[in-house]
Amino acid sequence: MADQSTGRWCGPAAPEGVSAAVAAFFPADAGRATIETAAGGLSGSAVARVLLPERGCWALKTLPPAMDRPRGRWLHRFLRHLHSGPLPFIPQVAQLGDGDDVWEDPQGRLWEMLSWMPGQPQHQPTAAEKAAAIAAVAAVHARAASFPEGPATWGMPASLKERAARCRQLEPASWRQRLRERGRPAGHVADRAAAERIETALTAAAERLEKEGAAPLRRMGASTPEPEWLLTVVRDLTAEHLLFAEVGSRSEPRVSGLIDFHAARLDSPACDLGRLLASWCGGLPKPAEVRETVHAYAAASAACGGRSLDGSQLCERIGLMAATGVLLGLDNWVRWVVQEQRCFPNWAAVAGRLEWHVDALPAALCRLQQTPGSA
Repeated sequence: MADQSTGRWCGPAAPEGVSAAVAAFFPADAGRATIETAAGGLSGSAVARVLLPERGCWALKTLPPAMDRPRGRWLHRFLRHLHSGPLPFIPQVAQLGDGDDVWEDPQGRLWEMLSWMPGQPQHQPTAAEKAAAIAAVAAVHARAASFPEGPATWGMPASLKERAARCRQLEPASWRQRLRERGRPAGHVADRAAAERIETALTAAAERLEKEGAAPLRRMGASTPEPEWLLTVVRDLTAEHLLFAEVGSRSEPRVSGLIDFHAARLDSPACDLGRLLASWCGGLPKPAEVRETVHAYAAASAACGGRSLDGSQLCERIGLMAATGVLLGLDNWVRWVVQEQRCFPNWAAVAGRLEWHVDALPAALCRLQQTPGSA
């Protein structure tokens, strides 16, 4: 239980620094706040749910360690631009007394306070929920195109250029070599059941890449993406970050929240559509699912004043985004778990994520083998 000046705790022990952060953002109300820890993502960022009697419910969160104050402020200006759309499912940003919206604690961590968005994610959405989600994404993109600090422009998508470069650097035998260098890949994992699952998944992925990865990597690495209209997109738009209102019937769903914009930047809309589709499908989306999504997105974009789209190009880009996301996502996990030996708050979730990637790897390599515009 916290003292009277910083409100009262409810639930598990609060992360260090939460009470001071609440007092920094809401000094006059902190004493009446009810604060409880909330589930965070795999990054382990501290998250707290803050209920203020007269100001509603807020989400207090640390910014990622690699994010500096200017980047945090830029993201908050982007959120304000979207929210004023008006897009009510975008969080509001709280400000400090001096007008800033990023608070730094004595340990140097940066904190933000956003309105708590209601609802629950749907990992296996109904057709109506998918339609509502795609319409919400189209509305976000249409509004993002006019963001003054990242307006829509014509160019090559940075994500595809970066992914092609990483594929050129990734050797088919590299994962197996990196696993051998460390002995037990997950030897530092306290959860032994999860460690065994992680090691099995990583070994299977390394064997698959070494056996079948050379040609797909070469084709993707040699590809040159054609220019397209770029805008500020979410880039980490998964089912977990898209919330639906809790209603008695799911026949008329409503998107009630879109959260976690920390990865946002200027890029292709295919980043968001591909990531969302992959998270719904539990692997790579089928071509028919991609076409259906692009058709719905184009109609929703036109309805909210968005730019006309090249549907075939967008389908192609979504397929490439999803396929490279599987391959390079696994490469990231090899680096994080094996080489850097990072610790994660939920090792079972890490194991599940790795197994998802491994299951999708054969189809991803097959998709990259069809990469257009390559030698």
